[in-house]
Amino acid sequence: MQYRHRQYVVDAWRGHDLGAPPRGYHWVQNGADHRLVGIATGIFLQFFLGR
Repeated sequence: MQYRHRQYVVDAWRGHDLGAPPRGYHWVQNGADHRLVGIATGIFLQFFLGR
């Protein structure tokens, strides 16, 4: 799966009870799971399982 595609990006991260992504990262969602992913690299920084 390519998490750099816009279809996975969570822009409304506050509504998902997520913290602000650091510079160079964004939240992506796959099902109920959320991952903090590097924008340029696609590397995971954090992973949160769905509730």
